[in-house]
Amino acid sequence: MKAGTALAPTGRPDIDNLIYRIEESRRIIDVRLARPARWRGGLLRETKLRREFPEERMKYGEMFNRLASIARPSSPIDVKLLLEINRQVAGYGEFRKGSVRVGKRGDSNERCPHPIHVPHMVERALARSVDEVEPPVLAAARLHMELVLIHPFRDGNGRTARLMSAFLLMRAGFRSTLFTSVEEHYHLNPGVYRPAFKQLFNASQLDVWPWLLMALQSMYNTSAIVGWFYEREARLKTAATLLGLSGGKIDRALKTYDLGDPEKSPIAASVRKDEKPWSELQRQFKPEELGALRGQLKRITDEQTAELPWVRRLLTRKF
Repeated sequence: MKAGTALAPTGRPDIDNLIYRIEESRRIIDVRLARPARWRGGLLRETKLRREFPEERMKYGEMFNRLASIARPSSPIDVKLLLEINRQVAGYGEFRKGSVRVGKRGDSNERCPHPIHVPHMVERALARSVDEVEPPVLAAARLHMELVLIHPFRDGNGRTARLMSAFLLMRAGFRSTLFTSVEEHYHLNPGVYRPAFKQLFNASQLDVWPWLLMALQSMYNTSAIVGWFYEREARLKTAATLLGLSGGKIDRALKTYDLGDPEKSPIAASVRKDEKPWSELQRQFKPEELGALRGQLKRITDEQTAELPWVRRLLTRKF
């Protein structure tokens, strides 16, 4: 089976639609990368607490990069790897031997199992993540969620779960950190993460689908705008190619159309009428959307080995 291929539908249209949209963004973005990209960015807790944790960030990045270097379709997803990840990011590397309280004092922690059940529950969650019943993006989100609910370690459960989820995505063939860096999925909207887990921990009846929907939506949001941008770029390049342009002439034609005088670009008369030049199109975006596009484009250009003069030129312009 081809790595990363979406498998049987879940039977939930909202989830299935998000999986399809993520795969479409991935098809556009990941084709530009030969291997899983290395980690960059900040920790989720830094976004939430608004202060830096440089030592934790270094350890997290080192583990992420190690996982990126060993990710293969046949790479084992097992307890040994999980323990090693926790040892790297939190300094423990063994399952907790006592009870654990999640959240503030007084919050329910009934969803955290007794330590005697942790090894079996972890093994079951890891086995389920690679049984190929669910599409990789859904399996990765579910593994992330289940590991946090089990809370197998004294500390570092969130970071360990997100790294394990990231490795599952790399193993399935995902390359750009727009997809694989699960920490990054929540940076656009960090306020959704902890409340969603709190709802799971305190629910009288466990319903995992709202959390999984939130996780997939967050993953899609991280890549959606740059995916749209590259689709648009492809359409403009097609128009230029049909006019007989090639190589640097295409790049100059696109820059003139979007960043210069659109009417002086060779493609002006050939593009679709609704394909507005960037100087006009950017006015339709909210400031945070333009900021997200800039950040996503910078990330994907940093991840690529080849120069992208057209995209880099865009990044030099202030929105």
